Amino acid sequence: MMENTRLFLNAPVAFGRGSLQYLRQLGGSRAAIVSDDEAMERLGFLEEAVAHLKEAGMETQVVARIAQEPNTEDIDAARPAVAEFEPDWIVGLGGGSVLDSAKALWVFREQPGLSWEAAFQFNGLPPMSKSRLVAIPSTSGTGSETSRVSVIVDASTGMKRLIFSPEIIPSLAILDPALPATMPPWLAASSAFDALSHAIESSIATISNEFTFSSALGAIRLIFEYLPASYHESDACAREKVHYAATIAGIGINNSTAGLAHGMDQVGPLFGVPHGIVCAVLLPYTMAFQFDVAADQFAEMGRSLGLSGHNVRDLARAFLAEFTTLQRKVELPLAFRDLGINEAAFQSQLDDMIAAAQASGSTRLAPRTPSADELHDLFLQSYYGKLPEGLMA
Repeated sequence: MMENTRLFLNAPVAFGRGSLQYLRQLGGSRAAIVSDDEAMERLGFLEEAVAHLKEAGMETQVVARIAQEPNTEDIDAARPAVAEFEPDWIVGLGGGSVLDSAKALWVFREQPGLSWEAAFQFNGLPPMSKSRLVAIPSTSGTGSETSRVSVIVDASTGMKRLIFSPEIIPSLAILDPALPATMPPWLAASSAFDALSHAIESSIATISNEFTFSSALGAIRLIFEYLPASYHESDACAREKVHYAATIAGIGINNSTAGLAHGMDQVGPLFGVPHGIVCAVLLPYTMAFQFDVAADQFAEMGRSLGLSGHNVRDLARAFLAEFTTLQRKVELPLAFRDLGINEAAFQSQLDDMIAAAQASGSTRLAPRTPSADELHDLFLQSYYGKLPEGLMA
């Protein structure tokens, strides 16, 4: 009987200083590159990647430059270039939005007649056969380099949707610490809180398991230990540790799921807030909401950081307090109001945000599923910064 059998999924990972050179080991004739709008070129990483690919005997072409969280129109605009070039490798070089775009373009390279609605069907993709994907993250947060998810904004609604399939787990991830070393401090902080949200939410999800929980604890420890130096000092060693932590958290979420904060993240596309900052704002409120059903896991997270308490609930409270302490250390907000989001505009989107959160699989797999009224309260708490007394620092 195999009814309880599960697979632990992740991309093969090449990591370490200088690992961008691993591109020379790829076999093939054509590599289509998806990158950002300017940073990877300005910093020399695009040129370096092209040089390594040419050393491997490949023809290269930049087929897309992604400047923001991708929407369906952005992907549609790049599809003809990919189809015409017929690559056997697609190379995503940049942040999470770039990697998600590369995955989407990979899907349409394989299935050019596929509709967006078909692409968004849960686990609805056939095996990839025409090409492979290498993901090279420049930021330390999304875990897209090892996950089966591509987050795309539906241009017709402004809402985030998912391409979700094990078929889009990258064929290879390359983690070269030289890339995240160039991040501005605010991006180092916000992307790390995206990774932290993956680690925490994958641990408390109803489908969490020993593998994902162990991975998550390792990622949490690394982020809490090294993020302050990464943010305040741009310390190269600290940046490297957080970069690896983000991928470890990504492996965890790839084998479990995101949670309530991710289910509530329509604030990002609707108000132009980076995803990591949205996660940072929402997590104190969503963790407090789930405290009674996830106290054991929060206590284990606290124990992994060397915190103490008289009992499980005290230790869990200590972890939540330590979370907001770290948030303040790296100068991330605890309220959407502090980001300059207009109160009336936020209120006007509440019904749509609540409906989207209720429809999200991440919400449904959280250990406590909120009602519409509870989601309404959570959104307002996170807008005004009303932290629960006794649970937060």
